[in-house]
Amino acid sequence: MNTIPEGYRCSCCGAPATSEICPYCNCRTGIITENANMEYPVINCKEAHVGFWNVVFPAIFAVAFGFGTVFGFFSLFTGMPYATLMSLPFAIISIVSSYIVISTLYRNHIIKKHGKRIEATVYGYMDDNLLINERPAQIVKLLINTRKWK
Repeated sequence: MNTIPEGYRCSCCGAPATSEICPYCNCRTGIITENANMEYPVINCKEAHVGFWNVVFPAIFAVAFGFGTVFGFFSLFTGMPYATLMSLPFAIISIVSSYIVISTLYRNHIIKKHGKRIEATVYGYMDDNLLINERPAQIVKLLINTRKWK
């Protein structure tokens, strides 16, 4: 829903303003993201950075809970079938953690192989629906500078 007052103009060049960034002079117009009429395409991306919290930390869980899963399945051969059933939560945690590690490494590999460098300007942040420590995560807003959009 567009709630921008009619006749609102860019304070820098005086052009009609309908989005956060003026399409003529690239200055901020003061329009809030939720009220903006996006005149440019919006691209949603996932992080592909390999770091401690998105690769090493889940890998620790995958390995540790993987050992619990292996020991639980070996108990099948020792005549303790309930231990195998008890190892299912360990298996689920290990599989989910492994998926996080593998998907991050895969995205990183694809970007290194097929990605290209682009120039962009950070022009703000938005609150995400995801809460971290009871506060919304932040989404960075980038204005990508390409020949196609100039």
